[in-house]
Amino acid sequence: SFTGLRIAAGTVQGLAFGADLPVVPVSSLAGLAQRAVREFGWQKIHAAFDARMGEVYWGSYRVNEVGVLELVGCECVCVPAALQQAAAISREEGWCGAGSGWIHRPVLEQQTGPLLQCEPALLPHARDLLPIASQKWQRGETVSAEQVVPVYLRNDVAVKSAPRTSS
Repeated sequence: SFTGLRIAAGTVQGLAFGADLPVVPVSSLAGLAQRAVREFGWQKIHAAFDARMGEVYWGSYRVNEVGVLELVGCECVCVPAALQQAAAISREEGWCGAGSGWIHRPVLEQQTGPLLQCEPALLPHARDLLPIASQKWQRGETVSAEQVVPVYLRNDVAVKSAPRTSS
C-alpha cells in the first residue's frame, strides 16, 4: 500500500508537470465515504480502514448542501479504544460505518455509539473521488505538482521486534 501510494503520487506529479496543471488532493477515506453516499444514500459516514497492528485509519464525513462529503473532526490512525479522543467524533445518532476497519465494530461502537448500518467490505472506487475533487477545485483547494506527496497517517509501518541480547 505504501509503495502503491508513492507510485500513484509520482504518476500524478509527472502528469501535472507535463500538463502544467495543479492537483486536487483527495483522501482515500473520503473516497470510501463518498462511495457509501452513492451506493446507499447515507448522510453521515464513519469511514475506517484496518490499519493492522491493532489500529484503524479513521475519518468521519457528513454530506454537505451539494451532496458531497466533508470531513468532521480529523483523519487519524489509532487503536479503536482511543478513537473518540483522537478523532474528536460526536456521539450523535444517525451514523453509518464503511470499510475494513469495522472488523473492530464492538470496540468502535463504544466510541461512536450504535450505527444505523455498516458495510465493512466496502472499498473506495475511483469514480467517487470526482465529486470531492470537483468541489475542492471550485474552492481553489489545489496544490502545485511539486507539492504532491502521499499523506501517511502513520509513520511507523512495521512492528519492530525486541532487541536481541546475547547470553
